[in-house]
Amino acid sequence: MSLSALLLLLANLLASFNQILTATIVVTAFSLLLYSLTFNLHDRVARSYSTILVAISVVFLADVVASLYITAAAAEPWLRFQWLGIAFLPPAYFHFSDALLATTGLPSRGRRRLAVRLGYLLTAAWVALAVFTDWLVAEPTIEGRAQQLLPGPLFLLFSLM
Repeated sequence: MSLSALLLLLANLLASFNQILTATIVVTAFSLLLYSLTFNLHDRVARSYSTILVAISVVFLADVVASLYITAAAAEPWLRFQWLGIAFLPPAYFHFSDALLATTGLPSRGRRRLAVRLGYLLTAAWVALAVFTDWLVAEPTIEGRAQQLLPGPLFLLFSLM
């Protein structure tokens, strides 16, 4: 067996293993989300943690579904949907940290809560840019078995925030 055939076999094995891990992350995050919402619905920390789990579930679910398509054009709606989770993770983490700080005795005097709300509002704008325009992410590309959206003109600004 030649070296290139071995490398191709290794690449296919790693790609399959990646897809299995991605599906496992979706199942685990969704299970934790259901558990968290079932038993701790009235706890602020659990609700903010659930927001993180929703974002993670969206990212990895879209990744699994997009990987099922062979053409970049067919995977594009799922790759853009994935940005719903990608963009909402930073404010969800900030929301979670605010809830943890309030639980441990350092309640917000309004500034952190305002920052959380502004973060979610700004994120909604980023999601709209990612889903409906090419300003944040541009046309899709497929390299091997991996689909991705190319960065748009505002991607660097998003990365800095």
